[in-house]
Amino acid sequence: MNWERLLPLEAIASLVSFALVSELAAAEDMQIRNLDSRLSALEQKQQSGAMGNPSVRPRICEGYDLLATGDLLYWQANENGLSFVIKNEQDMGLINDGHFVDPDFKWNWGFRVGLGCNFCHDGWDLYAAWIHLISTADGDATPSTHGELYTTLNNTHEATFDQKTTASSAKAHWELTLDIVDLELGREFFTSKWLTLRPHFGLRGASLPQDYHVDYYGGTSTLPGDDKVSIHMKNHFHGVGLRAGLSTQWILGCDFSLYGNAAVSILFGRFEITEHEDVLPLNIDQLGVAHDFNSQRTVLDLSAGIRWDRDFCEGRYHTAVLLGWEEHTFYGQNQLILFSDNIKPGAYVSNLGDLSFQGGTLSLQIDF
Repeated sequence: MNWERLLPLEAIASLVSFALVSELAAAEDMQIRNLDSRLSALEQKQQSGAMGNPSVRPRICEGYDLLATGDLLYWQANENGLSFVIKNEQDMGLINDGHFVDPDFKWNWGFRVGLGCNFCHDGWDLYAAWIHLISTADGDATPSTHGELYTTLNNTHEATFDQKTTASSAKAHWELTLDIVDLELGREFFTSKWLTLRPHFGLRGASLPQDYHVDYYGGTSTLPGDDKVSIHMKNHFHGVGLRAGLSTQWILGCDFSLYGNAAVSILFGRFEITEHEDVLPLNIDQLGVAHDFNSQRTVLDLSAGIRWDRDFCEGRYHTAVLLGWEEHTFYGQNQLILFSDNIKPGAYVSNLGDLSFQGGTLSLQIDF
């Protein structure tokens, strides 16, 4: 009798449970349909251009949408193929304990200044910058007590296996003036709350005149009774080409962030190569050659560091301070002439190595 009384209650409970499950399923289905509708609407907005990745450029109150940058550079240049002697520790007629001597590349100060503007069109920006740096390197070499110096850059003295070209001492001085002008169009935008990207492309113009002076004193490098052989070499390059890259900013918080940038340029330009070899004090010009030609060169730019941003004067100015390290490589830049055979003047090599710059950079940016 008790089970018969409970049966109607059990049936009622089953009906209620079924009704609740059906209602929950209907609500879940409605929620999924609403989510699909919102996603479709979001996609339509993105496709129509009404919505995109938001721009990162500072919002300046009553400003001119301009920015100015000033960078202090402390860079060192390095170039392959400038060894001017081989210093051998034993004078036995054989180079069996020697090493090449290169000029000592100095750390030099330079600067970079830039000016840019922000456009109303989708947050694009246009930026132009000029880099100026003068780099130097010096070297000198004397033989050890029982050693010898073998010259590497003089091209006119005939020497046999038993009579290698030697010097009692040698000095070298290298100097380069770097001028680079970049013009780039880019857009910096958020990809997430803590990461921004700025793809850019544009033009680069570069001027890299190099002068290399080497003096060999005494030994078999000079004629009998002469003081020294003086070698003057020039390796001038001027070019222009396309440049493209990507700048990134990794936001840490408290106005600090990390940045990392990379860019590649392909420059089409002209090399002007000359070399003169004089015997002093007789002033005998025993070598004078020139080689002018057009060629393309690839340039790689890398930089990374830490950045600090802050708005001032109630949003009327924005300031950023950057401290980082930069690497710049000009591939195949050393085109100095090195003859490989005294009997055959046409036997020479010229692509002696790459030119690179590396060092620290302190930057200040102001948006107004």
